[in-house]
Amino acid sequence: MSRNGGLLIDTPGMRALSVVSAGDGVEQAFQEIEALARLCKYRSCSHAGEQGCALAVALSEGRLERGRFDSWLRLTGELASSELEAARQDVAERKRRKAIKVAHRRAARK
Repeated sequence: MSRNGGLLIDTPGMRALSVVSAGDGVEQAFQEIEALARLCKYRSCSHAGEQGCALAVALSEGRLERGRFDSWLRLTGELASSELEAARQDVAERKRRKAIKVAHRRAARK
């Protein structure tokens, strides 16, 4: 373990790791960024430098490190992507179950 709390894990055979259900962990790890993000003018702020973005102001004033901000953006993006994929899989599973139920009903009628 490093002095900064990092940890290297050897995972032979693994090609990729992804963030799944880690919303609270990301919020805890980046508390100062989350607090700044709540100060943005618009709730739907993408933090890509639009007007009223508190993070853009903090970056330009040097109160926020670019590397830390980039890490936060990457992790929140991965989290949103994994949540979207989970929702898609949930919808697909519900459709599959419904199709099976309909097929069983039709078979029972014959």
